[in-house]
Amino acid sequence: MNSPEPTVKNCSKCGKTFECLHTEACWCMAYEISPEKMKVLKETYTDCLCSECLAEYATSIKPIRCGYDSEPPVE
Repeated sequence: MNSPEPTVKNCSKCGKTFECLHTEACWCMAYEISPEKMKVLKETYTDCLCSECLAEYATSIKPIRCGYDSEPPVE
């Protein structure tokens, strides 16, 4: 099975560069976010957030099997 090609994005909140896999295997799927906070995210931001900004909205972070063990650094 081929791993999805990541897309380099800029966080909609802080502007930090990060990689997104666009699948349920992405690092962001480890963040559990309540429906209320998810609604706020969708109404406030037009695209993905980096791990630090997304963590501000998460109720917990669970381990998942993904393309990366953690959010990969982007230079």
